[in-house]
Parts: sequence; C-alpha cells; structure tokens
Amino acid sequence: MKSNGLITLVFILTSISISAQSLKDAWSTNAVLKVPESVLFGQGSNLCYISSINGKPAEKNGEGFISIMDRQGKIVDLKWATGLNAPKGMDLKDDKLFVSDIDRVAVIDTRTGKIIKYIDVPGSVFLNDVATGPDGNVYVTDTRQGVVYVLKNDKPEIWSKDPKLKGANGIIVENGHLLIGSQGYLLKGNTSTKELTVVAEVPVQIDGLVPVGEAQYVISAWTGKILFIYPDGSNKELFDSKPMGFHTADMGYLPDEQLLLIPTFTDRVIAKKIILP
Repeated sequence: MKSNGLITLVFILTSISISAQSLKDAWSTNAVLKVPESVLFGQGSNLCYISSINGKPAEKNGEGFISIMDRQGKIVDLKWATGLNAPKGMDLKDDKLFVSDIDRVAVIDTRTGKIIKYIDVPGSVFLNDVATGPDGNVYVTDTRQGVVYVLKNDKPEIWSKDPKLKGANGIIVENGHLLIGSQGYLLKGNTSTKELTVVAEVPVQIDGLVPVGEAQYVISAWTGKILFIYPDGSNKELFDSKPMGFHTADMGYLPDEQLLLIPTFTDRVIAKKIILP
C-alpha cells in the first residue's frame, strides 16, 4: 500500500510540474483577417484592436487595416480603420491609437476610426512595435536597424541604438521603464538615463511581449515559439506553432482571464489560456 501511495504521489507531483506554465486552447476568430500581426486589448473600451498587414511586411500599398474584436473572439468591425501601409504594433493613449506604418506612425481617433495624422520618422526603415508612456512620449522599434525611437510632442529622435537592440521588436512601458525584446534578449530600459539591463537571455528573436505577473513575462517569436520568462531570467517553452503552419506574432493579453491573443500572420487570431502554478 505504501508503495502504491508513493507512486500515486510521484504521478501527482509530476502532473503538477507539467501543467505549470502551460497553454490551453480557448477560441479562434473566423478566417477573415489578412496577415494579422498585432493584437492590443483596450481596457477602457473592453475591446481589442487587430492590425492586418494585408500584403508584404514592408509594402506601401495602402491596403492595411485595423479590426475591432470583442473579448470572445468575434470580429465586431473588420475594417474599422483603413488606408494603412503594413500596420504592425499599436498602443493607446487617451482617445488615440498609435500604429506603426513602416516609416511613420499613424495616429487614429478611437471614437471614429479615422486617421488624424501621420508622424514621419526620418531614417527609419521598418518600424514595428509601439508603446506609449505616462508622460505622453511614444516609443517605437525599428527592427531592421536595431533602433528605438521616441516621439516627443510628435517630434521623433533616436532613443537608443545600443548593440543589444539588434532585431528590436516588442516594446512596452512598465513601472516607468521600457521592456524591449530583441535578438536573444529581453531588456529593461531606463527612460531617463537610457541605460539598458538584461532581464533574460533567450534562444529566439522576440516579437510579442506581455507581462503576466510580478517579473514574469510571456514572449513570442514570429517563427512560432512562445516562451515563459521567470523572475530569475530563466525560460520555458510553452508552445511551438511551426508544425501547424502558422506564426506567433505580437500578442495581446486579457489579464483577468489570463488569455493570450495570438495573431497568426495568416487569417485569424487564436486565444490560449495561460495555466499558472
């Protein structure tokens, strides 16, 4: 009896270990999107924004668009904002949505879906993700140049081109600092001193980046991998979509449901629930 009990206990503990930090299928949108690259949850509206490139990632065809999706994966408005060039990363500030548009940032009125203006970023070649700070500054990564720009009162300047920013992509503002994903690194940036410190070294080029707890993050690589980052900087692979034929780009997150919203770079967004310990 003791032997059987020990075997049972080992099985239970093993099951707990396996289930900790894993992903569970939740839902998928209909196949109506056109190369979805980024998802952003707007807490104020309780809706999500999805950017569709609708062409090649660096193609200026004016066919890119932003969709509105509810929390259950229903597309509420497929072409809420249109006329964009390969739109990718997004962030919200007050009633404005800031969207990267290859070499400029589009500013969209969230009340109407109309483009208010474009902010050109001279010298940029592949703007990707966007983050807004509490001071009104807008940060945007240029992946092909390994640069982070900052827009201060709509005037762009280089915030940093540190070598660790090679392949810079995902970016968020967290507790007054920048969190930036690059080729092999998750970095923390001091917005005042511009000092960069390494939060974690990872075996991928980071695309999406979401905080899921105290010093815990989930990152994605466009190639298909999703990793969990622990407070000590170690990581665990949660998912690899490559065998299934789709990608994992710039994720959104519903914190109260612990749902990752994953744009597949094909024709839909899928949601997966994070199973935390």
